[in-house]
Order: sequence, then C-alpha cells, then structure tokens
Amino acid sequence: MFPDPLEESFWEGRTLPVAAVLVSAAAAGLVIANGVSVFLQGQGLSSEQFAPISSAVQSLGVTAAVFGALILLFAVALYLLPRAHVPIGSAIIGFALLSLVGGGGYYLGSLLGVVGGVLAILFSGSAESSGSYGGF
Repeated sequence: MFPDPLEESFWEGRTLPVAAVLVSAAAAGLVIANGVSVFLQGQGLSSEQFAPISSAVQSLGVTAAVFGALILLFAVALYLLPRAHVPIGSAIIGFALLSLVGGGGYYLGSLLGVVGGVLAILFSGSAESSGSYGGF
C-alpha cells in the first residue's frame, strides 16, 4: 500500500536536500523563539492603560510562532518528500516572508527561511547529480 520509510529499500537511490532542510529548520527555530519573545513582551504590558496594545503584541507573537511552526513542518515535509521540493520550497519562502509581521525571527530567521526555500527549489533530486543544488 504505502512505502515504509523504515525499510532500507525505501531510501535506495534517493538523495535528500539536507542543506535546505537544516537551513529551514534553523529559520523556524529563530522565528518561533522570536514569536515567543514578542508574546512574552506583550504580557509584560499588563496594566489597564496598555491592555489593547498588550493584546495586539501578543497576537503578533502568536502569529510569528505559528508561521515558524509551519516553516518547521514544511522543512520536515521536504525531508520526507524531496520530490515535492518546488512547492515545499515556495511555501517555506512564503511563510518566511509572512513571519516578518511578528519580527521575522530577529530578521535573520526570515532571511534563513528564504535561503532555505531557494535551496529547496534549486535542489536536483536525481541520483546522478548526487543531490546537487542547481549546479552548486
């Protein structure tokens, strides 16, 4: 029915976009950390006069953390489904740019997300090219 990734024959002849996965996962970590940081800063504004601002800042933090989790999800999907590298790479780039709303992982996370997405798109998954990245 479905191939079993735990069997050794599943991985024969496959190359994996390891660099794209690692860069995207690092981006996700930074975006999630920045989202949590922004959320906690919003909680620090707990007095009544700052209540509307506190809610807005907390919402931005949660949004950034969700975008970071989605980047991580697509990085794992890229590892498991390297043949779908173009749409997954495009999604990573999209969510990395959207994460700028909540701080973008100190902007470095967003930059790493774009780089990881571009690496995913450029990935050549054929066994003959030994997993090269578009001529790199």
